[in-house]
Amino acid sequence: MSRLRPNVNSNTMLYDDNSFLQRKPFEDYIICCTGLSVATKQALYSQVEELGGRIQPDFTNNVTHLIADKVGSEKYKARELIEARQINITNNQAALRCKVPILTPLWAEQCYEYFKNNENFEPNTISKLHTLLPLTGCCICVTGLSGEEREAVEKLTVENGGEYSPALTMPCTHLIVKISFCLMVTLFVFVKERTSLTHANVPEGRKYQAAVKRNLHIVSLDWLYECANRKVCVSEHLYPALANPDSVST
Repeated sequence: MSRLRPNVNSNTMLYDDNSFLQRKPFEDYIICCTGLSVATKQALYSQVEELGGRIQPDFTNNVTHLIADKVGSEKYKARELIEARQINITNNQAALRCKVPILTPLWAEQCYEYFKNNENFEPNTISKLHTLLPLTGCCICVTGLSGEEREAVEKLTVENGGEYSPALTMPCTHLIVKISFCLMVTLFVFVKERTSLTHANVPEGRKYQAAVKRNLHIVSLDWLYECANRKVCVSEHLYPALANPDSVST
């Protein structure tokens, strides 16, 4: 029987008689998915299997790729926690250093098409085209920002896969509050309680109150900047907006 040995010049295995057995591109990959529809998941499982990879239902420390269509799931968060345990650092630092790529289902689909058509391709190169953007699935509203700052937030949000809403509509998932503004208003209220300033001078905070009632993520601007810089949706708990619900402008 002919023996197999690695062919150093290509991604194949070479028999002693110089015939080839193509090495499947996902052979070393352990893939986990989260948040996908049943149909998308079934198609993904089939593609990964034909490409030589394995599916791991739970996100464990041996997973090499996470496939998702939006951020924020428990498996998405588990990626941070596992990395934190491995390198003994905080969850915040883990988001920066985590090595497991988070990709959209289109990555596996495109790799499968290339494989089926016998085209040469490198999965890791293709993965750069299908990285899940850090705000995918997020809808962001703001309060306490200037017009120029609002425009900058909208631009950064869209560039990173999210949606921006001027009003706190039902699809909204996050309310960004400017911390410096919160502190200024809190101080103003403190002074007001000891003077004769009229109630009309104090913002009503309708967006903040509505966000609290709907249990939305209420974060500082730093959260948005960190997500954009690190290319991952970092934990909202690390960037709270320190404000009094009754003291934030709309």
